[in-house]
Amino acid sequence: MRQPRPWYGSAEAVRIANQLLVYQHDNGGWEKNIDMAVPLGEKERGELVARKKENLGHTTIDNDATYPQMRYLARVYTATRQEPFRAAFQKGLDYVLEAQYPNGGWPQFYPLRDGYWSHITYNDDAMIGVMETLRSIVNREPDYVFVSDADRVRARQAIEKGIQCILT
Repeated sequence: MRQPRPWYGSAEAVRIANQLLVYQHDNGGWEKNIDMAVPLGEKERGELVARKKENLGHTTIDNDATYPQMRYLARVYTATRQEPFRAAFQKGLDYVLEAQYPNGGWPQFYPLRDGYWSHITYNDDAMIGVMETLRSIVNREPDYVFVSDADRVRARQAIEKGIQCILT
C-alpha cells in the first residue's frame, strides 16, 4: 500500500476495492497471482463470477493473497465508510481465523486440499503476513479501529497460537 493515505478515498481506490469484492470468494478468501486492479469488463466480470463457483478450493494466503486484500479494504473503508468494504474485510478476517490449524499454523490453501497445499509454510511471508495483519488489528492501528473488540480478542488469540507454532 504505497499510495498516500488520502488516495484511498479516491474514485480509483474505490473502483479497485469494488473489484476486490468481485474477486472475493464466498468463504472470504481470494485466489493468488491475479492483478485485481486491472479493470474488468462486464464479460470478464461474468466469467469471474462463474469461475469462482468452481474454484472454492483455490483461496489462499500464499503469494500475497487474502491478507493484502484485507489491508486494502480496511484502508478504503476507513477513508470512505462504505459498508461493503467493511463487510468484505470481515469475511476475510473470518476466513483467516477459520483457516488456522489448532496448532497455530495456517495452511497455504483453505479449504484444505490434498498434498503440499495443506502444509504450514513460512515461505512467501504467508503466515507472517496474516499474523502482521492480525497484529495491526489487535494494536488498533488507524485502518483497523472499526474492528470489534470481540474480533480483536480472536485476532490476539490467533497470534498467540501462531507464535507457539513457530516456536515449537
